[in-house]
Amino acid sequence: MRSGLRHVREHHVYFIMIALLLAGYLYCVIAPARGDIWGFSQFRQIRPSVVYLVLAAVGVALADLIRGNGGGRAPGPDEPLLSVGQLLVYALVAVAFVGLFWLFRSQFLNPDGRLLTLKIPRDVAATGAHLKHDEIMELFVHSRFWYLANRRLGWSVVKSYQVLSVLAGGLAVFLLLMLTRLLLPRRSLMLFLLMISAGYMQLFFGDVENYTLVTTLMLFYLLASHLFLSGRASIVVPSAILAVAICFHVLAGWLLPSLAYLYFLAAQRRQFRAMAGGIALSTLIVVGTLLAFHFSGLLPIQGLLTSHLAGDGRGYSGMLAPLSIQYYWEIANLLFLLFPGAILILPLLAFGRIGREREVVFLGVAGGCMLAFMLVWRAGLGVYYDWNLFAPGMIPLALLCFYHLLRNEQLRHSNWISFGILTLSMLHSYSWIISNHYFQP
Repeated sequence: MRSGLRHVREHHVYFIMIALLLAGYLYCVIAPARGDIWGFSQFRQIRPSVVYLVLAAVGVALADLIRGNGGGRAPGPDEPLLSVGQLLVYALVAVAFVGLFWLFRSQFLNPDGRLLTLKIPRDVAATGAHLKHDEIMELFVHSRFWYLANRRLGWSVVKSYQVLSVLAGGLAVFLLLMLTRLLLPRRSLMLFLLMISAGYMQLFFGDVENYTLVTTLMLFYLLASHLFLSGRASIVVPSAILAVAICFHVLAGWLLPSLAYLYFLAAQRRQFRAMAGGIALSTLIVVGTLLAFHFSGLLPIQGLLTSHLAGDGRGYSGMLAPLSIQYYWEIANLLFLLFPGAILILPLLAFGRIGREREVVFLGVAGGCMLAFMLVWRAGLGVYYDWNLFAPGMIPLALLCFYHLLRNEQLRHSNWISFGILTLSMLHSYSWIISNHYFQP
């Protein structure tokens, strides 16, 4: 494919991709409203607050460009990850985002969210917590937090979920700031802005579902994995974090192939003692969690056999996505709703811009596995209503795409291309996100 593009200027292809994306958005505004193109039609819901947010993001990106993309350099092996000044700045930014997340918190509940408002009070009164093996710690934390907040403050299930969601979002922003600085020091601010421009950020705007806490842990895993790849952490660290994430929600288990790649590298480095420690600790975390809930009487371990993880006891055929054009058209809608920058995959692959460095291979495996999950696992509530099931997996895929876009020094007009993607992605994503804040049930 690359040989066929030898005489095509790369930046022209990117501008064509952006133009096609814009044309699709504008068509959905001009054309009569249709219910089957919701992944491209969010411009219909643009509000002034969306425009202000986009202008702020583009303004920050321009300021970064004017000062020469001066993100600095990544810290050396013997230097602290963050100086005191950077720690303070990142913390303040994270707090500001917590305010933003709360200000525009979602009022939309999917069917599972509505059921949680009934199941949590019922099960907390009966056993102390509402639990399932597929999301043990996520439900346990939400159940107990609601119990305490309800007793002391009179909060509803919805409000307790919203509070934990936006707080997790603040931590996710802090982790993203660190990760983007370490991955691409000179373009870290633009990489961060691109990462927060996508629709998966809806998870942190008070989403009443069980995917927000695990998403933050998955981000923590990506950061820990980078530290391992750069020689700053043992394989034990990402192993333990991913094990904790799996205890929160088994969705994180789709990242296990990426952990296997880290173990392959650890074996090449002959770090066998650390590998044994990582396997032992991560096994202890998962098995210990299962046994703790079993012997406490809260969640008998035999329930695993009838859990969603085990096909609800009926086999996996009902868990796999149906092979229908209509279903995968909806999946395409969801992909572009959650990650408009997905269109970058085409030119990145066509021009061979996906590298083979260890960091890149790791992100490729992580992003590829999460994309595979989106393609093969059935959206039980319907594709749109199950958007938050697939949203966490878009983060490693977005990181892979935006990282390669920004580090491509041969790409002419790269700043304009980045601005174009940033502006379109933020306009479309935050039109959807903020419209959910004004949703009337």
